[in-house]
Amino acid sequence: MNYFLSQLPFFTAEVEGIIQGFHHRYHQAVLPLAFRSFLDETLLRVSGATQQAARSFLDHLLAFMADLPLLLLAPFLAYYFLRDSEEIGRWAARILPSGIRENFIGLWMEMEKILVSFLYGDVLVSLLVGLLTGVGLFLIGSQYAVILGIIVGLTDLIPYFGPVLGAIPLLAFTLLEGKRKAMLALVILLAVQQLECIWLGPKILGDRVGLHPLVVIFLLLAGGEVAGLWGLLLAVPIAAMGWKLLKFFWERLVGSG
Repeated sequence: MNYFLSQLPFFTAEVEGIIQGFHHRYHQAVLPLAFRSFLDETLLRVSGATQQAARSFLDHLLAFMADLPLLLLAPFLAYYFLRDSEEIGRWAARILPSGIRENFIGLWMEMEKILVSFLYGDVLVSLLVGLLTGVGLFLIGSQYAVILGIIVGLTDLIPYFGPVLGAIPLLAFTLLEGKRKAMLALVILLAVQQLECIWLGPKILGDRVGLHPLVVIFLLLAGGEVAGLWGLLLAVPIAAMGWKLLKFFWERLVGSG
C-alpha cells in the first residue's frame, strides 16, 4: 500500500503527460481550418461533459456515504426476508378471506420468484465481470489476475461505486508490476464495465425477471436519476413485480368480464 501511494503521483503524472503530448501534437498538426474548428468544438463539449460527470459523481458519492449504513443492512434484510418468505406468505393468507386466499398465495410466490431471480442474476453478472477482468489481467501477464478478478467481482455487487472501489486495489497491485501494466489493467476494467452496462447486465437481469434488456437499461437510468443509489438497486425488481401485478389483475378483470 505504501508503494502504491508513493507511485500514484508518478502514475497520474504519466497519464497527464500522455494527454499533454496529445494536445501538443494536435496543435502542431496542419489541419484545415474548418476541421480544426470542428475538433475544438467537440473537445470543448467533451471537456464540459467530463466536468459535469465529475460533479455528478461527487454528488452521488456523498449520497452513497449517507446511505452506506442502510446499504450494508440490505443483504441481511434480503436474506431473512427470503428465508422466511414462505412463512410470511402463509401467515398473510390465513388472515385473508378464503375467496382470495389462493390467488394471493400464487401472486406471493410469483413476487418471491422475481426477487430471487433478480438477486441470482445480479450475482451472476458480478461473477462474469470478475471472471472477464481476471482473464484480461492474465492475458497481459499480471501475477495478481486471480485475486484482482475476485475483488472486482465482489465490489461489482455495489451499484454505481463498485467499479471505483474495485479500481483502487487493481491499480495498487498492478502498479507493483509497472506503470504500463497498471494502465493496461485500467483499460481492461473500463472495457469490462462498459460491456456490463451496455449488454451483460441488461441481458442477464432482463432474462431473469422477464423484461427486455432495453427496458432494464431505461429503468436503471431512470432509477438512478430519480432515487440515486436506491433507484439503481430497486428499479428493476420493483418494475418486474409491478408488471407481474398488472398482468395478474388484467387477467382477472378480463376473465371476470
